[in-house]
Amino acid sequence: MSDTPRPPPGPAGKFDVVVIGSGPAGHKATIQAAKAGKRVVLVEREIDVGGACVHRGTIPSKTLRETALAFTEFRVKTGDVFSVTMSEDLEVASLMNRMEDVIRAHERFMSEQLRRNGALKLHGRARFVDARTVEVETVGGGRQHLAGDFIVIATGSRPRTPPDVPVDHDKILDSDSLLSMTWLPKSLTVLGAGVIASEYATIFAALGVKVTMVDKGPRPLGFLDSEVVDQFVAAFTRAGGRYVGGRKHAKVEWDGVEHVVTTLDDGSEIRSERLLCCLGRVANVDGLDLASAGLAVNDRGVIPVDEHCRTSTRSATSSARRRWRRRRWSRAAARSATRSTSCSATARRRSRPGSTPSPRCRRSASPRPRRPRSTAAAWLAARSSRSWRAARSARSRMGCSSWSPIRAASTCSASRSSAKAPAS
Repeated sequence: MSDTPRPPPGPAGKFDVVVIGSGPAGHKATIQAAKAGKRVVLVEREIDVGGACVHRGTIPSKTLRETALAFTEFRVKTGDVFSVTMSEDLEVASLMNRMEDVIRAHERFMSEQLRRNGALKLHGRARFVDARTVEVETVGGGRQHLAGDFIVIATGSRPRTPPDVPVDHDKILDSDSLLSMTWLPKSLTVLGAGVIASEYATIFAALGVKVTMVDKGPRPLGFLDSEVVDQFVAAFTRAGGRYVGGRKHAKVEWDGVEHVVTTLDDGSEIRSERLLCCLGRVANVDGLDLASAGLAVNDRGVIPVDEHCRTSTRSATSSARRRWRRRRWSRAAARSATRSTSCSATARRRSRPGSTPSPRCRRSASPRPRRPRSTAAAWLAARSSRSWRAARSARSRMGCSSWSPIRAASTCSASRSSAKAPAS
């Protein structure tokens, strides 16, 4: 049985925190609120927790990456003594035999963590009724209203699909449907040069696929230092990949036979068996009815927040902070008034013989002297400053002659105790 305190009981449908989405952000927010003793509920539209990170993104891609690393490391460590080749009809699923086991292990761990901390999970779709109320539509068609002082929007994101890229999840894929391919293609065109595009491009290049990356930027991963990018491009080229920079796709279409034809803005064509579109991601805010909560997305399709990840609708947060400040100010005023009253009464009694001020007034009149540093702290401060003169002065100030902090503590303690002892 867990030692974590359970959230206090409350009315049905009334919670301190309502979290929408069970990905890494939503799951961690739920756990932290539950550990703080709050009544918290997690709303997830999928049957299992984890979001796209566990089921379609990070975990599946890293499983395929481990297979690619094992394949390349075997060739390097054996010095090409053994001939290792991929069969032409290799199934992608055979490269990720452990993926389902890893995903199920993550699901069990995250669900058990919610249960252990006393957090409630609801399976359904959520939308705002107002700034403090969320309506959840369950799988059976029922509707339930959840009121919360704080509402956390952690619905994640999905791949962005430009209108000129006809993603059909068969020949032209996005990052969510890429791993659902039946067979490993011989060639792959990747639109984009961000983190997701670079990761999948290098993985499939390591597996022997002819990969071509196309992006309008002159270099991939433009947010990294140029030295790091140069190493990445060199490793990608050695694996058989090719980067086409400064170009943008003008047209993408399936030729109806066996190739996806990508026409660039300079008129050149790239033919490949499959195409991966990795041109950014968009927020999953459709269906939340943000207008009912007084929210709106900006021109990039995300909800604007401040440095504390708070939206423009902060009525619950602001009122809670005001109540906390009022309680803090009232307690401070009460302590100040009590101290002033006791000290004034003591001052009036000073003329009486034998009267002494109260301990509280004595502390306010004469502040307590600062406690000197311990021997070990003085030694470490002197050692960190690399000043031998400071070290000697620290030893002399503490009345010590030893240099080691361990010996100095015992030596100085003995010297101080002998100095305080009365002469026999």
